[in-house]
Amino acid sequence: MTSPSFQVSPGDIRSFGLFMDSIQNDIAAMRDQLTGLLDAPDFGEYDLSADALKRYNAATTNQRDVAAYVAGRGDLLVTGTAKLAARYADTEQLNAAGTATVTSMLSEGGL
Repeated sequence: MTSPSFQVSPGDIRSFGLFMDSIQNDIAAMRDQLTGLLDAPDFGEYDLSADALKRYNAATTNQRDVAAYVAGRGDLLVTGTAKLAARYADTEQLNAAGTATVTSMLSEGGL
């Protein structure tokens, strides 16, 4: 069985990190909006339903917590992809330097 082969571009990794960073404000806004909905539920004519309020609070709290979790994971992805892209770029520079050294040595040797 052969293992899958793939190529990773530091630029693509960096772009993914920038995309994640660009949507972090949207995720935070969603979390804040859900928090606001918890503070002021409005059921219109069904305001007197204690059961509806209980279910609403449970569902909204759950969604707010999920949004907060996604925001936290997004922060980790942004940081992680930036570090990973930097490591790939460093590796590419090291490989280029090694290639230049080998090419120079081969040229000096007349090969």
